[in-house]
Amino acid sequence: MRKKLIYICGILWLFALVQMIMNYEEAKGPDIITAFTSDMYMSTLSTVKATGYYGSLYMNTGDKEELAKNIAEGLGINDVYDLNTENDRTTLTKTVDGVRTSINIVTMENHVEKVILTQKQYVTVEMEFDNSLESAVYYRDKVEKLFEDMDIGADITLSLRGDIEGELSNSEKNAISDHILENVGGEVVTENRGADIFTIYAYTDKIEDYVVYGTTKTNINIVIDYNDVKGMTEVYMATPIMEEDY
Repeated sequence: MRKKLIYICGILWLFALVQMIMNYEEAKGPDIITAFTSDMYMSTLSTVKATGYYGSLYMNTGDKEELAKNIAEGLGINDVYDLNTENDRTTLTKTVDGVRTSINIVTMENHVEKVILTQKQYVTVEMEFDNSLESAVYYRDKVEKLFEDMDIGADITLSLRGDIEGELSNSEKNAISDHILENVGGEVVTENRGADIFTIYAYTDKIEDYVVYGTTKTNINIVIDYNDVKGMTEVYMATPIMEEDY
């Protein structure tokens, strides 16, 4: 009887362990780094952008510069940065070791004749990483947590770009995009896989954020474009949607 009880407990423990691992895999979402990584890339550029509404309140230059400093500190930027205010924009920037950070506090004023009736404050954070996909994914989560802690509802975009020497064939483009979709568990929503325009919109329930067009959700955007000036094929992947020009 005792052996049977131990056996049953062991089965229940193993079941719980498997369920915990499955829940963890679902919680952490798709492996974006694995999905996008390729030996074909000569270089990569990763971008995190966040924009949020801070509130309808009056802020002087000192207030906005202090807010920019606090955001920078939350990102681990504690010293040696540029900070200036011009007109309705306060900007804090820092460039170091292939990482470019820009924090902006922007004031939108509602005027009636010469009287300011209201001020609305917006916060934007943009970070660019040369050849460091891991850093972009890490800071995307860090920026999201920072905005949540500050009670700022934000639109956050993660965009990855890889440069491949020369112009790819359509079969090569398809292989790259299919590899990305398979690894993120994405289902195609709409696509144009033409020679001149190659763009795919897809959706995966493994990523929480999404945008809606009509009644359709999308949160994976793949674009492959040939840059004839650089002689490079540029592969883009963004979530939930790409904002860069190409």
